[in-house]
Amino acid sequence: MSLRSKTEARLQARPEAAAQAPDAYDGTTPFPLSEAVPPRSPAQRWQLAVTALIVLFPFLALMLAAGDCEDG
Repeated sequence: MSLRSKTEARLQARPEAAAQAPDAYDGTTPFPLSEAVPPRSPAQRWQLAVTALIVLFPFLALMLAAGDCEDG
């Protein structure tokens, strides 16, 4: 049973849900924003900066180490 047929079976089992079901998403348009994204707080900005450093630092260290290996 495909996903579409399972969804249709669920909607038929609950007629009130079928009345509220949105049109099928075809993948060619962006998702509508239901509400605006709030601006980041200073704490969230710090968290993002620290996370970026944790993720990027090992790659930077590997690039620097690879550069040292080529010289020697």
